[in-house]
Parts: sequence; C-alpha cells; structure tokens
Amino acid sequence: MRVLKLCLTYSCPFKCYFCYNKNKANDTTILSLKMVDNFLHNNYDKFDKVVISGGEPTLLVRTYLLSLIEIIKKYTKNIELETYPIIDTKLFNEMKDVQLRVSYDITARNRANEVWRRLLTIDRDFNLVVTLSPIVFRLHPNKILQTLNQLPKLKTVIFKPFYNNQSYTYNIKNEDYKKFVNILNNSKLNLRYTYSYGDFNDEFILNPYGKLFCVQFDNDVRIEKEISEDDINDLKTNHPKSVIVWLISWDHF
Repeated sequence: MRVLKLCLTYSCPFKCYFCYNKNKANDTTILSLKMVDNFLHNNYDKFDKVVISGGEPTLLVRTYLLSLIEIIKKYTKNIELETYPIIDTKLFNEMKDVQLRVSYDITARNRANEVWRRLLTIDRDFNLVVTLSPIVFRLHPNKILQTLNQLPKLKTVIFKPFYNNQSYTYNIKNEDYKKFVNILNNSKLNLRYTYSYGDFNDEFILNPYGKLFCVQFDNDVRIEKEISEDDINDLKTNHPKSVIVWLISWDHF
C-alpha cells in the first residue's frame, strides 16, 4: 500500500526518546490547507491512503482539523488519523469517516498514564499501534495483551518493529523479535483478538513546509529523503532486511 502522511505540524509536548522528529518538537509551523488541496488535486491517484499525522495533530484547533478532513474527502475516502491522544477524545466522534489509529507503547512514552485514561474514554472503534522499542521489550507479551484487552473499543492491535533513526539507535536483535512473536502466536489467554501478519507500506510524507519526502533506510537507519512530485511513482520504501518480523496484528473477533 502507498501511504501519504500529512505531517500537519512537528509540534509535540512529549519528545519521546526514540522519536525521529523529537528535535523538531518545538516547531509550531502548520501545513496550510491550500497546500494540501493543491497537492492532492495533482497526486491523489498515486496513493491508497491518506494519514493525518504529526508531531501531534490533535494539538491543532478543531476547525482546522475538520476543514482538512473535508478537503481530503474530495479525493479519497480512505483516511486515517494517527495520534497519541492528549486532548478531549470527544473530537474523535466528529470524525465519523476517519479511521482512528492510536500510538500507545504501555510505559515507553511520556505521560503514559494520562494517555491510558484517554484511551478508556474513547467511545468509537479504534486501532492501536505498539512500537517494539527497548522499553516495551522489558514487558512480557502476555502482560501487554492483558492490559490492552481492557480497552472496550479497541478493534486492532499492531505490533511494529523498532527502527533506528537519526535521533536514536539501539540494537534489537532478530532473536528478540522472534521470541516476542512466538509468545504472541502461542498465547493461551482469553483475548478478544486473533493473530495475523500485515504488510509494510510505501510511505511518503508532506511536511509542514509543503516539502515531500519518501521514507528510506540507509544501513538500517530510518531517513526521510526529499523528493519531487515527479518521483512518487518511481520510489518505494526499502524496509531494512535486518528486521525480518512483519507487522503483527491482533484483530477483534
């Protein structure tokens, strides 16, 4: 799947230690709605999905976000909001046509307890992504699943490999991923989820300044390579060969 991520702003209050944009977290520049409209008008048919992302997109005012969604809906119905929720989650109910994807890594990120309380208040179906960072690997997979199973509206859980980036590097071995996957696959817990694998996406990013990037890996380090609109059809994300584990998805039955 070819995904366009609209990085609305780099601004974020968390500055998570492994975030590849943490050094830009104080940048309050906002992607203009006109720029989004013009870009999608010229390129919408090159992408399978549009993801609203950041930074933290829900920091932006409600009217901006709802106007953005109306613009995107002119070109595609496959829209997703990617967030680490810190605001009143009632906003999500106004986004009926938008898939909700929440990043939540148990104890790995700042203000995790506050975010957990927010997750409990979401009253619409949502998907959740757990990045298998060094801190998450300290927890037993069954403990993670038991915790997430308490979320009544959680539809899908995706476990994503940790990728080294220009802000943070850490050597997680393939054996660590294999062990984690094996425990998930053989779990005897009474869960609301079924186990499956997902595919990696080809990821493109329109940043707050209107510049276009393609996600690439250089010696297994995640980078964002600036490209032109003419390059979109010719480029793919070259996911690192050292990470052999695919996305692991637990779906609500």
